[in-house]
Amino acid sequence: MSMQDPIADMLTRIRNGQAANKVAVTMPSSKLKVAIANVLKEEGYIEEFKIEGDAKPELELVLKYFQGKAVVESIQRISRPGLRIYKKKDELPKVMAGMGIAVISTSKGLNWEERMSRVAKAPVVIPAGVEVKLNGQVISIKGKNGELSRTIHDAVVVKQEENALTFAPREGAADGWAQAGTTRALLNSMVVGVTDGFTKKLQLVGVGYRAAVKGNVVNLALGFSHPVDHQLPEGITAECPTQTEIVLKGADKQVIGQVAADLRAYRRPEPYKGKGVRYADEVVRTKEAKKNWPSVLRKRFKMAHIEKQAGELQEKLIAVNRVSKTVKGGRIFSFTALTVVGDGNGRVGFGYGKAREVPAAIQKAMEKARRNMMNVALNSGTLQHPVKGAHTGSRVFMQPASEGTGIIAGGAMRAVLEVAGVHNVLAKAYGSTNPINVVRATIDALANMKSPQMVAAKRGKSVEEILG
Repeated sequence: MSMQDPIADMLTRIRNGQAANKVAVTMPSSKLKVAIANVLKEEGYIEEFKIEGDAKPELELVLKYFQGKAVVESIQRISRPGLRIYKKKDELPKVMAGMGIAVISTSKGLNWEERMSRVAKAPVVIPAGVEVKLNGQVISIKGKNGELSRTIHDAVVVKQEENALTFAPREGAADGWAQAGTTRALLNSMVVGVTDGFTKKLQLVGVGYRAAVKGNVVNLALGFSHPVDHQLPEGITAECPTQTEIVLKGADKQVIGQVAADLRAYRRPEPYKGKGVRYADEVVRTKEAKKNWPSVLRKRFKMAHIEKQAGELQEKLIAVNRVSKTVKGGRIFSFTALTVVGDGNGRVGFGYGKAREVPAAIQKAMEKARRNMMNVALNSGTLQHPVKGAHTGSRVFMQPASEGTGIIAGGAMRAVLEVAGVHNVLAKAYGSTNPINVVRATIDALANMKSPQMVAAKRGKSVEEILG
């Protein structure tokens, strides 16, 4: 099969495969496609890839899903064969305010923005009180928190110059700069570890869940018929400020991360109530419990919950319209109301009610809005990144703004942003100005917004790696 644009074909296959919830997609293989697949795997967008066949090799990508949804939310080809786009290093786009990636084709091969920072060219400064010994490809670093050693990759040359370590690729090494950047990050972590050390915090969530430390053993009560004892490796210490908190300390960043992962693995957070062991900065997205109550009891419970929260919510009436229904005996007039509610701290919902009287229509709309509230991941009173939303003929675009800008939006969109707790934003609505369409498009845009914690959980990386 021949094609004029193999990259566009690859991206289309990924989009179509995710839309059909396929486990994997296959395509004709090429060096460029393999390079793109390697970037997607390293950044946590796909599970795995492999090449099969000799005469006509096929590239298979194993797609990645998180909580039933595809990890790759949007993938676009910007520079095309018929329309080349050239950018300087300093002009590269920031996808989702740095939470996405832009893949760039360079004269030295495929790169992406995280690697364009030239990490390997920055030396590692050796602080006072730290002793470094370099013996061939083995380096040892000693400080007040202990001593760490590591074997350096053969493609990297490390030199010690006074109080700094410099890195360069070995001549002839194909992946020299990539390995040099990795080595620089690892050795910098070793220097930080032996001077300041690393800390990892865990939380226990659940009735009766508790932790205690005895010597180098962490004792956990996690709802099993027996306690769980975890032996700490050498160089790692633990303490429990409270019965539901565990603080791990050590000099080796990799080991302390592995110990935290092992403790969490004993009882991972379950998806309904979030019970289990979680990282202190982990965001656990819970599912709605199965509705097996009788409908009357369920409705009473919801109404009681709504009435309890009513005093804590901000309510705004957006529009009231008179509508009519033509029947055999004439026309029946009634009223519709469009409302939004929010707590001013990232929770917002909208409702649309209809009744014979205006107060009844407004009450119905408010009740629906409170029932349909959702959480929005805000960033200190503004958005995390630029977002787009659409509903029928209405489209909206919103982007973060600096402190003091205010809400640059009008009409129905402004009401939604105010009750959601957004204080600084630049927004624009296109197409239909129907209030209900604009409200739905705005809600759609806010629902598409992701926080660094959400992106890190989807891609299997830490927040620090996502933000760079």
